[in-house]
Amino acid sequence: MPRTVLEMVAMTSHDDGPRLRWGVLGAGKIAAVFVADALSAGIDVAAVGARDGSRAAAFAERFGIRSTFGSYEELCASPEVDVIYVATPQAFHAEQALLAIAAGKHVLVEKAFTTDAASTRRVLEAARAAGVVVLEAMWTRFTPTMREVRTRVERGDLGALRAVRTAHHQKLDLSPTGRHGDPALAGGALLDLGVYAFALAIDLLGEPAEVIARGRLDGAGVDLALSVLLDYPSLGAQASLQVSMAGPGPNDATILGDGGWIHLDAPYFTWTPFQRYDASRPSRLVEEWTPTDCGAEGSPYSSRGMQFQALELERCVAAGLLESPLMPHTHTLSVMAAMDAARAQLR
Repeated sequence: MPRTVLEMVAMTSHDDGPRLRWGVLGAGKIAAVFVADALSAGIDVAAVGARDGSRAAAFAERFGIRSTFGSYEELCASPEVDVIYVATPQAFHAEQALLAIAAGKHVLVEKAFTTDAASTRRVLEAARAAGVVVLEAMWTRFTPTMREVRTRVERGDLGALRAVRTAHHQKLDLSPTGRHGDPALAGGALLDLGVYAFALAIDLLGEPAEVIARGRLDGAGVDLALSVLLDYPSLGAQASLQVSMAGPGPNDATILGDGGWIHLDAPYFTWTPFQRYDASRPSRLVEEWTPTDCGAEGSPYSSRGMQFQALELERCVAAGLLESPLMPHTHTLSVMAAMDAARAQLR
């Protein structure tokens, strides 16, 4: 039996069969980033759907996509599509993922997966009942950076993990017409930015025993900034997470063990370099790791790193898996439950 997540992945590599045909639900900024990265890896983006048919057509022309649809229902029903990428604001993720699942499609759902644990559970249960793959598009977890970090942790380079520390600060558009500050679109620092930090901590340390959060809300009830402590008493470990969308600041992360530590360069949630230090006094730099581009030969698109999640979904389908060992359903649900607990403490 495989002993680690990475061994499980290695045992079920992607086959050489026909590629899945992807449909993109939504034609906004995040959809454009995803499609550019997907095309850089040779992924077949076959269709795009939007509520505004002209917007879908313009998006398709921009990226050379074959088919366009003026409704999400038509996109999901199309026999030309095998898998749907949900690229809309998180307020709509659950209903649109369920729409795709009901049509028998595999689904990659942009993070945050939904707005709460209850709706996350509904989507995961529906996917399992339908026998389709559903995967949270927590793209950080699938990058070569995090695969390399996970390798160092699993082979014991850091010793026993004791802490994860993250900082994620951005000055975003908080106007009433912007997505980030609109409670109807589930705007806020927690779901938009904090999800990266929760996902990293839970990837490395598991589900926390306790969540302690403090943060401030604006007049509309949207969380602008928060500090979170995730406690793991059985491991003797904690995760300290700082998040803000109200102003600039650091965007790096550190993973600390009793035998060494890793620093992830800013922004830590991307396909970023990292440095590993040992437990000397003072700590000694023992490794520097830098990513390299691996886009398809001749592709006009540069890669930000969002293609790896799509490749992982394709690998799972080819291997007959209903979920990814790199982002299992239990982790998606644990991330959402921990964020629910944090949200309940904000004032």
